[in-house]
Amino acid sequence: MSEIFVMGYDAKLAEKNGKPMGPVDRIVNIVSDLTHMELQFSSRYHNLSYSATTIDGPNCSRFKDIKYSHLMERWVSRKILVSEIEEETMFFTACLRAGTPYDVVGVTSLATKLNIIKPDPQKTWCSKEVLIVLKSALPVIGDDDVTPDDADAQIERFIELQKGNKPTAKEMKFIKEYKEPKYASHSPQF
Repeated sequence: MSEIFVMGYDAKLAEKNGKPMGPVDRIVNIVSDLTHMELQFSSRYHNLSYSATTIDGPNCSRFKDIKYSHLMERWVSRKILVSEIEEETMFFTACLRAGTPYDVVGVTSLATKLNIIKPDPQKTWCSKEVLIVLKSALPVIGDDDVTPDDADAQIERFIELQKGNKPTAKEMKFIKEYKEPKYASHSPQF
């Protein structure tokens, strides 16, 4: 078994601990307490993090070596236990998706329930990208086009179900219909 982590950046917590909110944090914080998400792979993959961002220049999905040196002061973390083949599948999926353009317009669709702005299915943002990669190997229940808070709630519920909590009728239907992914036979490792 491997331990992977979903990391949620809590901009208000960071601000209380001396890190001022940037303009993107302020905008996202209108609809979500968490303003960014990263998926951190296990030590098998050198604890690399994967997400989509515009902050550090790439404007796309990317891998990054993040040390989370201010973990308790800025980040909310969710530990997920996965098999090696599940992690390989997720890492392989992330490798295939790396470079997917960031959906600056689509992410604004999260600010309203009016459905006026539609996300571009060929583009992504942080919480959407983390969920897509997780769902390549795990039965996480819910939509992909969601805020970091909504993604965190899906992940938290998945962890509860993984620990043996009783699923709702809707979750039970999803679990029964869930088709196990065709796992990658192998994935690149460093």
